[in-house]
Amino acid sequence: MPVPSFWIEKFFLSAILSLTRWRVRGVCLLMRMQDGVDVTVTQSARVQGMVERWLLQVEEMMVASVRKVLGESYQAYSGTARNMWVLEWPGQMVVCTSSIYWTAEVTDAMKKPSGVEVILVD
Repeated sequence: MPVPSFWIEKFFLSAILSLTRWRVRGVCLLMRMQDGVDVTVTQSARVQGMVERWLLQVEEMMVASVRKVLGESYQAYSGTARNMWVLEWPGQMVVCTSSIYWTAEVTDAMKKPSGVEVILVD
């Protein structure tokens, strides 16, 4: 599942600003977004040595972490009441997962002869 680039950019900018606070012995352990949401990383990235190398590692770590959280959010959506699910996940994951489900439902409705009318009534 591709991760939208503007979310990666938001994570990337805020993670770079807070890398020095969220690392132990040169290994990044946590990403903190500008709005205060913390995301635990799924793989480590050494934040020392040549900046060109570790910045690429940080970017790869961030993409993998966001992809993992998005996948978990997607799986939890169908098994949780929406009003509770929205409160349990970061806002960006709520918007993305809701958009995925909405698109799938509308696509399915458009394949049926009177599906669009049914979707519009619901």
